Amino acid sequence: MDSTIFWIHLKPKEIAKKFEQECHIVVSHGMVKRQLLALNYRYRKLSKQLPNGQYQNRDNQLNVIFALVAVMVQLDRLTAQRARLVKVIKMLQTPLTDSEGFIDKADHKATAPAAWQQACKASLKALKADLKSADKAITELA
Repeated sequence: MDSTIFWIHLKPKEIAKKFEQECHIVVSHGMVKRQLLALNYRYRKLSKQLPNGQYQNRDNQLNVIFALVAVMVQLDRLTAQRARLVKVIKMLQTPLTDSEGFIDKADHKATAPAAWQQACKASLKALKADLKSADKAITELA
């Protein structure tokens, strides 16, 4: 590149318009263009590129990013597991109302809903323990 050339990001039309606004004198953009060329000014659009080069802590930066991604993946899995556990617990806590086709009417009357709740008690206890461990793991990661 020629070191005697100066770069500007304004076009001659824009310079003429600003000159008119500030000095209240109308000039043509052609005249502005000729004056800029005479003074070794050239138009160049502003660059929108990110600087390329070496960064001394790039490996550390990537290691931190990868660690954060791993934590986010674990949190995602744990929250999905927690949501499934809550859903199953709600399903087991609601009483069975429609047992037609599964249990005969005579057996249905003989066994009360409280007995069905008792049958699910061990499963509910295990699910609640799993839910506690999932909550604990989530709080440790967060």
